[in-house]
Amino acid sequence: MKSDGSPRPTFQELIKYFGFSIVSVIVLSVAFLFISRSIYKEIQKATYQALEDSAHQQSVAFQKYFGLLKAHTKLIAEYDAETGPKALVESLRTELKDNVLSMEIGFANPDGLLLYSDQKISSVAKESWFQDGLAGTTCISMMSQNRNDGQEDIVVSSPVHTVSGISGVLFVTVDGFEIAGLINTLAYDGKAMSVVCDAKGKVLFSEPRLGTMYSGGNIFDYAKHISIQEDVDALGLAAALKKGITAGISYQYNGVKHYAVAAPVGFLDWRVITFISSETADNIQRHVSMYLLGMLFLVLMVGGSVSVQAFLHERMAVGKLEKDKELLRQSARRYLLITQLSNEVLFTADLETGVISFNDSYEAMFGCAPPNCSIDHLDQCTQMFVDEDQQPFLSMMNRLRAGDSAAREELRMVNVRGVVRWKRIEIYTVFDQNGQAVQLIGKIADIHRQKQSLQRLARQADSEPLTGLLNRAAMERNITGFLLGEGQNRKHALLMMDFDNFKAVNDTLGHAKGDDLLISFAAGIKRLFRSGDYASRIGGDEYMIFIKDTYEDGIALEKAEVLRTEMASLSRKIGVPVSISVGIAIYNRDGKSFEQLYKAADEALYQVKNNGKNSVSLYSVLVPPPMVFDRDTVDSEEEDGDELE
Repeated sequence: MKSDGSPRPTFQELIKYFGFSIVSVIVLSVAFLFISRSIYKEIQKATYQALEDSAHQQSVAFQKYFGLLKAHTKLIAEYDAETGPKALVESLRTELKDNVLSMEIGFANPDGLLLYSDQKISSVAKESWFQDGLAGTTCISMMSQNRNDGQEDIVVSSPVHTVSGISGVLFVTVDGFEIAGLINTLAYDGKAMSVVCDAKGKVLFSEPRLGTMYSGGNIFDYAKHISIQEDVDALGLAAALKKGITAGISYQYNGVKHYAVAAPVGFLDWRVITFISSETADNIQRHVSMYLLGMLFLVLMVGGSVSVQAFLHERMAVGKLEKDKELLRQSARRYLLITQLSNEVLFTADLETGVISFNDSYEAMFGCAPPNCSIDHLDQCTQMFVDEDQQPFLSMMNRLRAGDSAAREELRMVNVRGVVRWKRIEIYTVFDQNGQAVQLIGKIADIHRQKQSLQRLARQADSEPLTGLLNRAAMERNITGFLLGEGQNRKHALLMMDFDNFKAVNDTLGHAKGDDLLISFAAGIKRLFRSGDYASRIGGDEYMIFIKDTYEDGIALEKAEVLRTEMASLSRKIGVPVSISVGIAIYNRDGKSFEQLYKAADEALYQVKNNGKNSVSLYSVLVPPPMVFDRDTVDSEEEDGDELE
C-alpha cells in the first residue's frame, strides 16, 4: 500500500497544534472543579443571606405592626383617660379598625373585671399584663386564656391614668391568625416560607401557606441533623434561639435538605425562622455546573482556536454582564427607595430632561391634578407651599442639584380648598456608575396630626391642670424670654395675688366648691386680660399675672381693682366672704429680671396681707413695716385647695 506522501506529524507538531487545547482542557478541568466548589459556597452563602434578609424583613414588619398597636393603645389611654371605659374602648376600636381585622378590645377595672369587652371571659386579674398595667407599664404579652387551635393570641395593654390615679387597663387582643397573616416571605419568588417560634423552639405562628402544619409543634421535631453555618459561631440551634442570635442552619426534613435562618423579632422572645428546600436553593448551582461542563465539552471539540474565540466572546459577555449588573444595581436602588416611600405621594425628577412626575396619590392628597413644573422652572411647584415656606423648598432643591445625596424638610402646603397642612418632603438622589446624579426620587408625607400632637403636648406640659392657666415653670420661662427679647426697654407689670378667707370656703362648702372657685376666678382672668399677657396659678389660691406694655402704674392698679371686683362677684354667688390681696411690681423700676420682680410683688402682697388684706399695693410705695412680717402665720390662715387635685 502506497503512502499518500503526507509526513506523519511529529510529537512536536502535535504539541504545537494541540498543546494549547490539551493544556486548556487540563486547566479548565481543574478550574471547573475549583470554580464549582467556589460557586457552590457562594450560592450557599447568598442563600443564607437572602433568607436572613427575609427574616429581618419579617421582624421589621412585626415591630412596625405591634409598635403601631402599642402607640395607638397608649395614645388613647393617655388622651381619652377621662372619657370613661366605654368611650376608651370605642375610640381604640375606631383607631384600629383600618389596621387590624381580627381583634378584641376591652377595659379592665383595677379589680381585673372586664368592662365593655369583646371577650367572653369576665376577669383578667391574674394576667401578668394586667398586673403590669396597674403598675403603670404599657406592654405586649402573650394571652394565656387563648384557644387550643395552635395559634397564640397577643394582647397589647396600657394603663389609664386619670386625676385620681390608674382607673384600669385598656387592652386589645389580636387573633393569632391575624398575626400569622403578617408573615409573607418573598425570598426566591415566594418559594421560601417562615414560622415564628419562641426561644425554646415552640412554633407560635406559621405562614398561612403552611396551614396548621407547624403550629403548636416544636421546631426541633421537624429539623433533624442540624448543622450550623460555617461562618457562624458554633452555638447549637437551641443556644442561638435562647440567646436571640441570628444563625444560619441546614437540616433534614422528610429526607430533603433545607436551609434556614433564625433571627430575633425584637420583642418578647420571638424568633423568625425562614427556610427553603435545597432542591430550590441549589438549582442555580446545578445550572451553573451544567453550563461549565458544556463549555469544557466545546473546548474538547473545537480545539485551541475555538478556545481563543470563546475567551474573546467571554470577555465581551463579561463586559455586557457588568453593564447589566450596573443597570440592575440602579434599578435595585430605585426600587429600594420607592419601597421606602411607597405609602405617600411619590415623585421623580429626571435631571437630564428636568421633568417632574407625581404618582396618582397627589390628587387624593391635594384634591387637584399635579402641577406642570420642571427642575429648571419650579414656579408651579412653589405655589403648593405657603409664602414663608417657598424659599426653604427652593433651597432644598438647589442643594440637591448641587450634589447632595438627600434632603428633608417639614413645610406647610396648601390643597385645592386652601387648607394648610404640614408635610414632610424627603428627596433622594440616584447616581450612575460614574457618580453622576441622574434622577431625584422623593415623597410628600402628611405630618399634620403629628405636629398637632406635639403642640398639644407642649401646651399640656406648660399648663396647670385644674385651671388651665400656665404653671409656675412655664410662667417664669415665658416672662424671662420676653424680658430678654422684645420686652426690653418697655414698661410691664407683675401682679401677685392671694385669696383672703379661702379656708372658710373649703370648711363650709367643701373642697369641691373650693376648686370651683379657683376655676371660676381663673376663667375671669382669661376673660379680663389680653391673650398676649401671661397668667398663672402658682399654687393653692395664689395667682400671678404679667401685663405687657402698661406704660403707667394706673393701668396695673385698675386691672387689680377689676380682679377684686370679679372676686367680690364670685363671693356673693357662693355666699362666703372671700376677697383677694394684690401686690404689684413694675419692670424695670422694681426689678430687671423675673426673680427680682417676683420678690418685689411678693413683698408687696404680703404687706397687704399684713395690713388688713383685701387691698392692692405697689412695691414702690411700700413703707417698711414696724415689725417683721411672719409669712408662715398668714399662710396657716389661708390654706389652699391645691391638695384637692
